[in-house]
Amino acid sequence: MAAWSLTLNDGNDMTVTPAAALVGSQGLQLVINDNNGMGVRDDTPVNEARYRARFYFDPNSITMANGNRHLMFIGANLTALLTQLELGFNGGSYQIRAALMNDSNVWTQTSWFTITDAPHAIEIDWRAATGPGANNGGLTLWLDGQQVANVSSIDNDLQRIQLAAMGPVFGVNSGTRGIYYLDAFESRRQTYIGLVATEPTATPTNTPTETATATLTPTDAPTDAPTSTPTDAPTDLPTATWTPTDTPTSTPVPTNTSAPMATFTPTSTPTEQTSAPQVIPTETVIEGESVPQNADGTD
Repeated sequence: MAAWSLTLNDGNDMTVTPAAALVGSQGLQLVINDNNGMGVRDDTPVNEARYRARFYFDPNSITMANGNRHLMFIGANLTALLTQLELGFNGGSYQIRAALMNDSNVWTQTSWFTITDAPHAIEIDWRAATGPGANNGGLTLWLDGQQVANVSSIDNDLQRIQLAAMGPVFGVNSGTRGIYYLDAFESRRQTYIGLVATEPTATPTNTPTETATATLTPTDAPTDAPTSTPTDAPTDLPTATWTPTDTPTSTPVPTNTSAPMATFTPTSTPTEQTSAPQVIPTETVIEGESVPQNADGTD
C-alpha cells in the first residue's frame, strides 16, 4: 500500500494478501465487520479535467441486506465529491451504479447494473465540460470491458478532480458484513484502460450521446435508494474532519456509519448521494507500482 497517498485500514481490517489477488499475486482484502469507512487514497491528480480509472472487484459472497449500498470509489476536488461508484444489493444480486455531479451540485446517475458473485473489471471515464455553456461533460461506465452506460450533456466545466479513493469508503450499512477484494487499480487521463489480461483490440466509444443510456438492461435499484442530493461539502477533505448536513428522506443508514478515508462522523446521510467522503486519485496500482497517466508513458 506504500504507493498510495493515504491508507485507512480500520484496525487492520484492510490488508494486502495473496488471498485477495485478482490480478497477479497480491490484492487488497477488506474485512467489513462494522460500519466504519476504510480504503486507500491517491492525491496525485492535479486539477484533472478528465479522469479515467479501472480496478478489479470481487464481492466474495459478502453479506448485504436488501437495499444496502455504499460508496466503493470516489473522485473529488478539495471541497466536494464529483463522481462516485456505488455497490448495492437488491433482489438477491449485487449491483453497481455510477454518478457525477454538475456545477449546481445536482447528481446524475446511471441505472443499476447487476454483477455476479465473481471478479469483475470496473472502469469509468469522467469528463469536465470544455467551457462555460458547453455543457458537454459526462461519464462512461464499463463492466468487464463492455460499455454499459453513458451520461452526457453535463454542465460541470468548473470541476477538476484532485483526489480519488477506493474501498468501502462511506455509507456502510449494518446489514453489510464480510470480506471483499479489490485489485489492479490504474488511472490515466485520455486513453481507454481495459482489461488486464485481454485488452480490447479497439478503443471503445467514450463520447456519450444520451444521458444514462445503457447497452445492457439494468435491474431495479435498491428499494430504499435515496432521492435527494447533498449540497454541502467538506472544506478540508484530504486531512480533516467534516460533517455532511443533508437529511435523508428514504434510505435508512445506521447511526454509527463512519465516513471514508477519515475519522469524521456524519450527522446524517444524504438520500441520493453522500457528500464527499475522504478520497484517492491518479497514478496508483494496488500491486504497489506507479502507472503512467497516459498509455505512452507520458504524464
